[in-house]
Amino acid sequence: MVMKVPDTKLLETFLIIAQERNLISAASTLEVSQPTLTQRLQKLEKFLGSPLFYRNVRPLKLTKLGQKMLLEVPKVLNHNQKFWTNIKTFNQTPHSLLRLGMPDSLSEIMGAECLNALSKMAKRIELKSGISPGLENSFRAFEFDFAIDTDPFEKHSNCEMISLFNDPFIIVTPNSWKDKNLNSLVNQNPLVGYGRSSKFGATCSKIVENLGINTQPRFNFDSTQSLLRFVQAGHGWAATSALCLFQSPNALKDIAIRKCPTAEFRTFSLLYRLDDTKLANKVSNKFIAVFDKLINGPWASMSKEAAEMVKDHNNYSSLP
Repeated sequence: MVMKVPDTKLLETFLIIAQERNLISAASTLEVSQPTLTQRLQKLEKFLGSPLFYRNVRPLKLTKLGQKMLLEVPKVLNHNQKFWTNIKTFNQTPHSLLRLGMPDSLSEIMGAECLNALSKMAKRIELKSGISPGLENSFRAFEFDFAIDTDPFEKHSNCEMISLFNDPFIIVTPNSWKDKNLNSLVNQNPLVGYGRSSKFGATCSKIVENLGINTQPRFNFDSTQSLLRFVQAGHGWAATSALCLFQSPNALKDIAIRKCPTAEFRTFSLLYRLDDTKLANKVSNKFIAVFDKLINGPWASMSKEAAEMVKDHNNYSSLP
């Protein structure tokens, strides 16, 4: 059984009595009645099983136990004060380390801007990129404090999500094919695709199947840059997403963009734990602000068409 120790108030009372050596003066300093002061002292002495003062002398004189207490009590009270000060200010000071996981595609186009936006929230920030579902699994293994990932997610009791922004799926072709009928185009020309090992690759493959295409891709890639370069060079068409286009601005001038006929999109969400709800709200607001700045600035300069598609799925007004 854990011993129930006296609260700090009794220790503070003892210290004032030991300094004043007079119950009336000590009561006045603590702004309590003398009976209340006496009750506190008696409660402390009862716990210790021995008196702390000789009552029959004036001014009061400390017993040997009282002298030992006078040496130790200030240390305890000082430690307690430091403890509560540290706890109270914990949420008001930057964390020493903030670990963030982000998909490769997102890290390449906005990772640096996100880290800059979070710079005042932690003394050090670690950003690790990867593919889904690896990111989600790493978050659940406590390798990250926060992770950005896309649905679907596994159910977990200690995991919450904040939706950040949507990314529409699109069809890309060589620019020379932009006037071709989509149905004829996808049935008569080679497919360039992603591997199925990631959530994104599996979803793109599903979109292709929904177009009625059951043939395997002529070329498979894990890298969006490689995929777009092959499309740019005229080797085929592909299903990808609007945000992925901003990874390869040099390829955009030679690529035609079409909306996905099924109007599908993926949602990026911030994964966090219940204990981090307050910080998660701050982090999500920072990320959304970065996204807003990029989609109305640098990304729109790369491709106004792609930016408009993204804005249509995120409740933005049209670009000027």
